[in-house]
Amino acid sequence: MAKQPPFNEWISIRHLQHFLARGQTAGLEGHDLLKTLGLSRSQLDDSEAALPVAALEPVLAYLARTFPDTPFGLHLARDVQPATFGVLGFLTQSAPRFADVLNLLVRYNGLLSSIGLFSLEHRPGQVYIRWACRSGGPLFRRHAQEYVLGSLVVLGRALLPSSIDFPITVHFSHAAPKTRKGRHQYHELFECPVHFEQPDASLIADSRLLNLPLRHSDPALSKALEPHANMLLRQRRRRNSRSDEVSRLINTLLNDHTPSVAEIAQQLSVSERTLHRELRHEGTRFRDVLDRVRFERARTLLRESNAPLDTLAARIGLQSRQSFIRWFRQHTGTTPDQYRKGLHND
Repeated sequence: MAKQPPFNEWISIRHLQHFLARGQTAGLEGHDLLKTLGLSRSQLDDSEAALPVAALEPVLAYLARTFPDTPFGLHLARDVQPATFGVLGFLTQSAPRFADVLNLLVRYNGLLSSIGLFSLEHRPGQVYIRWACRSGGPLFRRHAQEYVLGSLVVLGRALLPSSIDFPITVHFSHAAPKTRKGRHQYHELFECPVHFEQPDASLIADSRLLNLPLRHSDPALSKALEPHANMLLRQRRRRNSRSDEVSRLINTLLNDHTPSVAEIAQQLSVSERTLHRELRHEGTRFRDVLDRVRFERARTLLRESNAPLDTLAARIGLQSRQSFIRWFRQHTGTTPDQYRKGLHND
């Protein structure tokens, strides 16, 4: 497998645990999948561990080639249980109303991944439950949208009274499957109209269900679980807090030039030595953060722009087309042109 660049975008390893628990769903033996991802069984046992998105994308690309037009995200969503999502799953299960479930998803989104955000929009008689995926290429985003929205529907139906229709409409931003069988799998799970190539991924629900009492409401359990959820969320945020600040500053300054560690340290009002120490404590280095930000921007430009490589090089702070090719090959094992071609093939 090609060498992967450093990334901060992650998903909880609980999702991989769920994947492996489904056996042969994706056509890979568990041992083979772990080997492909560079993981050991002991790493899989840590439910609070995280998995880089960069490690998942080659696996998804392989699955898409081997099983074309298969909605893996939907297949995984069919079998989710509250335990799949750890403390957040049990919090939603014990919530008194569905409105509380949605608020928990927004509040504790950071427990399960850094790749997307839930948001709610209230309209007359309806509530739009949106999930915006902000990481990965088109293939990853498609499966992530399907898994997240599909999981929410499965869990919502387990919590709501059986007589309630949830949802009433589903939107996806990606294109519709090419085959009738592929499209049928969406309607089979969601049991309502499903629209593709929409501005965002969302579930539309009747707003009257927000205040309905849920089947397994347990306010005492919910109150007991919240301190633990808050602790885990603080740990997640602390884990990358300084590197996230550095990433944001680099991303802003990279439009004009390649920022130095001295410049970033000055912006953060710390010494260079302190900044190096803080980044080391988080398991990274300034150069790694710079490369990650640069790669994220390069990948976006290669995906969304047909501009020549010398133009793209300048937009990520490199001096020439040759330096861009050399840097990109060093971090990915492939050239920018080969990477761009692979995106189109997927």
